[in-house]
Amino acid sequence: MKSLIKLGSAIFGVVLSLATIEVAKADIVPGTVSTDAFDSTQGTVITNDDTIIDPINAFRTSGGFEDGHTLMRNGGLGSISFIEFATASPVTIGGVRLFAHNDGESSGFRRAMSNFSLFADTNSDSVFETVVANQNINPNYALQTGNNAALPENIDLTIPSLVGNITAQSWRLEVTQGSDIQPFEGARLVELDALPPIPTSVPEPTCASGIALVGALGAWINRKQKAFKCA
Repeated sequence: MKSLIKLGSAIFGVVLSLATIEVAKADIVPGTVSTDAFDSTQGTVITNDDTIIDPINAFRTSGGFEDGHTLMRNGGLGSISFIEFATASPVTIGGVRLFAHNDGESSGFRRAMSNFSLFADTNSDSVFETVVANQNINPNYALQTGNNAALPENIDLTIPSLVGNITAQSWRLEVTQGSDIQPFEGARLVELDALPPIPTSVPEPTCASGIALVGALGAWINRKQKAFKCA
């Protein structure tokens, strides 16, 4: 009898472990990282917001509400909710990677967004004067152009900077509410990752040497031509 009880306990433990693993897997959004310039582990803090809950979750991969999600303000269809945040020091980015999740077609795409915008305060005067991103988004994320997410209710969107590489310490993101299935509304933001700056093109050493050689050869030819005319 005792052996059967032990066997039953062991089986229950295995099932519980498997269930825990599946929940953990479901909480992880593929692609999000914790080493980008906007991540909370790099020192990013929230300076102002009007969200429902956990604005810091937009800059970390886990923890807090829904283990890493932010709920933006529920202001009705077309309303705008914001988060202002600061990095530990000025950072240079080339764009952002946006992760979000709605409740799917069966729920009327509840908690979807219809636009994402990012602004930067490049001169530290508390005015977010530079539009870094302004991306319209289909609330039916499965139809969004450029969406790399595997599941139709998720969005994984790379958004290049509108102004090229940009450096700032203070930033503001805005999300436009894309659905109005009350009472549980407010767009769900999973994470915003900063993309590294775009490399600037420079001549390869061999190319630079070739250009210098051609220039020197041209100067030598010009000198020879002048000497010939004078002779």
